[in-house]
Amino acid sequence: MIDRIRKYSLRRPYSRKILVPSEAAFNACVEHKASNLITALQEKDALAGILASLRAAYACDEKTVKKLTENLVKNRHIIEVTRLFETTDIRKYTITVLRDFYANGSKLTRTQAKLLTEVADALDPESHVVFGHERKILRSPEVLNFEQVSKLPKSLSVAIYFRGKFFPTSRPHDLAYRLATAFEFAGATCHLVDPDEENRDIPNVDIALIDDPHVFRKSSEKKRQFLERVRERSRVMVMFEMDPWARGLSERISLNSDLYDRVWAMMPSLRDEDSRIEGLKASCILFPVGAPEVFSQHALPTERIQRADIGFCGGVEEFNFLRYFWVIGALGLKTAPKIMITNHYPDQKDVLSSLHDYVSKLASTYACLNFVRRADKRVSMVGRTSDALRLRQLLVQERSAEVGFYLRAGEHFLDFSSLDELENICETLDMKNSRYENIRINGARHFEQNYSDQAIVRHIATWF
Repeated sequence: MIDRIRKYSLRRPYSRKILVPSEAAFNACVEHKASNLITALQEKDALAGILASLRAAYACDEKTVKKLTENLVKNRHIIEVTRLFETTDIRKYTITVLRDFYANGSKLTRTQAKLLTEVADALDPESHVVFGHERKILRSPEVLNFEQVSKLPKSLSVAIYFRGKFFPTSRPHDLAYRLATAFEFAGATCHLVDPDEENRDIPNVDIALIDDPHVFRKSSEKKRQFLERVRERSRVMVMFEMDPWARGLSERISLNSDLYDRVWAMMPSLRDEDSRIEGLKASCILFPVGAPEVFSQHALPTERIQRADIGFCGGVEEFNFLRYFWVIGALGLKTAPKIMITNHYPDQKDVLSSLHDYVSKLASTYACLNFVRRADKRVSMVGRTSDALRLRQLLVQERSAEVGFYLRAGEHFLDFSSLDELENICETLDMKNSRYENIRINGARHFEQNYSDQAIVRHIATWF
């Protein structure tokens, strides 16, 4: 009975939230009341055992990791472990620990990564799902051809209704800035409007791009009223979908399809035979990169170069937690890529400064490692694909049929679906082999011709 009461200090009954601070898993100097409790319960309680296993992995304590995981997988403990992964935020806690570990200026060693992989392989039912999921694509889709006007109209006005932050306490979101600078660079007039702000002005424009999932999320009535006002002042009104794989797209389209002219989503596989998504006319061209001054500053040369490093620069979040298995698995390789875990924490910087920090990190390696699978195991195009090609990096990306609508593997980028395939690429690069230079150059050239900001705006001009 006492142990049952004590374990509620780790998680309240029927609650998903883990009450232990992330630093307790990787910083031995942090004193917290839960630390001693985890130690006391680690062999009796499944949650305490999982938390203790993570702590031991970050401490490079191989013996304890082995002892704890063996105890958790035997007898009836594994049933409770599986239940905890289904009913609590244990994965959220695990990736928060990793994110905060890097935010504090630390980097995982190979030993830590291998031990974290042992913990994941032993305890997390999802740990093996990601590898080899699309080992072979039987038939690649045809690369899409997007119509473009030969000359942009003299005056093009665009309004972007977009969230200001990733979440209420985060640093500023950069996508609205990227979109605006892309349009402005092409000669358009652009208005940025945060839907969350009161007394907002609704400008008269040619095109309105609306971040639909984040407009009045809690009130469909207020959302409808807002969209009707925008509709009155816009020649073309577009549902802008960053995450078309997420839940709710069908419902949102059905509620307001009479107001929208089209949906813009980088997921061509969602289209039906009439090139529509849920009955709404769809455009699937890549989103513009924008911020030309930042990307031009950091882009690799157009001519052949002698470089060989590869790195991943990005976040690991709940919606893409499968990246966690790739990250710790990749760091355990003999020839491991550079890993830079980013976050959306407030940084007291304006959007341009924050974006500059990200781009400079991303561009610090010759090859960009990219993961595209979401938590529901679906794949989608991600902005980092475009960022890497705009920077003229060698794109090394998790295998996906979706990317085949835009690029050709082996011609414009390299793909992989297993750690063995990734390790082979890393080893080839480590030997400073120039065999991938043609792919890097071809990828950058194909991107510039078909998906540059100018090309995308010329395609958008065909919408009206």
